[in-house]
Amino acid sequence: MKRISALFLCFLAIFALTACGKEKESTKKVERSNEPETSKLDYQESAVALPEGVASVADVALGEEGTLFLVGGDKEKTQLAYWKSKDNGKNWEKVADFTEEIKKANGKVNAQLSTDGTGIFSLEPLEEKEHSDEHQVSYFFFNKEATLSKMNETLQATLDKERAFSIEKLGEEKLFLTSEKGALLLDIKTGKTTNILSNKAAIFSMEESGGFLYLLTSEKPEKFSLATGKSEEKEVSFAKLAYLLQKGKNYYNQAFGILPTNNKVMIGVGKNNIYRVTGEKEEILLNKSKTLLGDSSNFVRKLLPYEENAFLVLINNEKGDQLLRYEAKGEKKEEKNSAKKLKVYILEEDFIERKQAIHQAINLYQRKHEDVEIEVEIGSENGEISTDDALKNLNAKLASGDAPDILVLDGLNVQKYQKQGIFADISEIVEKNKNETNLNNILSTYEKNGKYYGLPLTFATFGLYGPDTAVQGMDSMEDLTKSLSSLAKKNKETIFENWMFDELATITYRAYFVSKEKELTEKELKSYYTNMKKLYDLVDMKEVMATKKLKDMWTTPVGISNVDAVTVNDVQVSLDYVDNPYEVKSYELADKVKKYPLTFFKDEKNAYFVPRNSLSVLNASKNKELAKDFLDFAISQEAQNGIDTTSGFPVNKQVLAQSIKAIKCDGVEEVRTEFGGSVKVELKELDDTVANKWLERFDKLNTPNTMDVVLFKIITKNMDAIMKGEISIQDGTKQTMRRVKLYQSE
Repeated sequence: MKRISALFLCFLAIFALTACGKEKESTKKVERSNEPETSKLDYQESAVALPEGVASVADVALGEEGTLFLVGGDKEKTQLAYWKSKDNGKNWEKVADFTEEIKKANGKVNAQLSTDGTGIFSLEPLEEKEHSDEHQVSYFFFNKEATLSKMNETLQATLDKERAFSIEKLGEEKLFLTSEKGALLLDIKTGKTTNILSNKAAIFSMEESGGFLYLLTSEKPEKFSLATGKSEEKEVSFAKLAYLLQKGKNYYNQAFGILPTNNKVMIGVGKNNIYRVTGEKEEILLNKSKTLLGDSSNFVRKLLPYEENAFLVLINNEKGDQLLRYEAKGEKKEEKNSAKKLKVYILEEDFIERKQAIHQAINLYQRKHEDVEIEVEIGSENGEISTDDALKNLNAKLASGDAPDILVLDGLNVQKYQKQGIFADISEIVEKNKNETNLNNILSTYEKNGKYYGLPLTFATFGLYGPDTAVQGMDSMEDLTKSLSSLAKKNKETIFENWMFDELATITYRAYFVSKEKELTEKELKSYYTNMKKLYDLVDMKEVMATKKLKDMWTTPVGISNVDAVTVNDVQVSLDYVDNPYEVKSYELADKVKKYPLTFFKDEKNAYFVPRNSLSVLNASKNKELAKDFLDFAISQEAQNGIDTTSGFPVNKQVLAQSIKAIKCDGVEEVRTEFGGSVKVELKELDDTVANKWLERFDKLNTPNTMDVVLFKIITKNMDAIMKGEISIQDGTKQTMRRVKLYQSE
């Protein structure tokens, strides 16, 4: 279910970020004299043709003798086959087909391969027993003869007991599991388990070689003996590679591989580069920025070195899986120091808030322009410094003449900067792209006195879904609060989901107070706190407040399908961001059950939207024309086609419509929530009619909503204490106003 998955992934992200803070201490202990040298060899990227009929790769492994093993099938995994290649993917031999077994089982099948070509198949029933203690996944061993045998009861019972998140077969004797307890080894013969890592360590990448398990974790790199389960002293090459990969804060997309014929040779994908470490020697093989690995929508699943100067990388994105080959083809041509350079500045990024559309456009542009280098500077990355400090650093750069060429506007007080005259006029680009192809209302976001200074690549909106009586009271926050309070008294059902309070807080602030940010008064701030407190008291917030703090709430406009709770009658009303085609599907399902009006937040005149991934060119830039050329490319259909669903809706109408129609529907969809609500709804497809309906809705949005993130964080700093009643609304308001005035005076 999407809602559970979203929350779980968010939890993992926060958990990993917390753990990553500890990693900085351990990496400081590594003494470095200089950066790795860059290889003189010219590595070429090419796509490996997958076996016929394979669109989705369950797993791929490289044997010690150089045989490549692959299990894959169609995108829906209704077909699955086992393949071998003795020439590293140039030719494939089909060994076994498991399609009939899948049909008989009527379930979802996945596979994991070991380096000897054996592995594990898992079968999960299509009808999940979400609230049952019975095991839902059956496991099978996959042997060298390409046949399946069910795991014995002892192993199955252990896997059920441990509630394994993931399972890997390591050689003939061990299984490697991750669970709520941490990571452990399971002996295949005896069924005994050995805990090797606590749940405090998030595992980013792993590799098995020569009877040892190598792990990159959020705490430190680890090496374990498969025979004893004990920690072993790490090779110099592994310690060095771990340092190179983790110093770049690439926590969400790491992978490394060990050459089967020489375990001293290790290759890894870092934040910006691909590295090779051979014993003491470190090298940068190539820069990711001009390869498919530099596209932030591509998730690196596996890296397989098969020669010292050649390796394969399995990547995944929303369109499917792809196997890439990197081989050295002679020496590089002598490079001239005449590369054109651009610098892009982003205020903040973390696991959840990534400016994916911008990173993808940068990668595409650099792959098209070999003579251009684009450097991205992030003010606050993964919370290393506060957003406030990052903003001060940016202002210092602007004042000192060290300004970037391109400034990302998301989260900034853009009106303040616009008044200072720091933005170059990009009217030519905006006017060129204001046509029937794009949503011109979104493109017109950053207009002042007939000139344009910003260009949004994507957007989101926010909506209220519930009975007519709820959506009719939206002209002010007081009206909304009265409407929801009245509904809460009239009906027994919970008015809104308590875990939705973050979205409620940010959406109401955006709708009713963003327009007042410039001259926010004490009266207006008190009104916000007063109404939030009334809404807070409508639901039981004890469980929520025990695990999270309102001062840390996300400001990113990302929808998490809150409307599902209305669809299954868990709650009466949902407030949520609408920013991706999965949200469209959720609302289409809700409409078939409830038939409530979806209302984008608005008052009598304004229908709001949030511009995202917005680019501007600075007057101080010495590369204005190149920067403008990049912006023109970033809004092109080619770049818009590359936008993934985490970035918001694309501005291009055709791309947006296609992204909606691409969402798979099963004919009958089951909408479920973690609270036990469930309903089956008929939905065959999201067709042209649906896509056009939503395009018409988006075309009516008329008021951009750009929030000053630093100001909002000041306002929510003491919100926990106000909501809990630890300080009065009056005192909390006065405390906050002092901070607001200080910030606005800077």
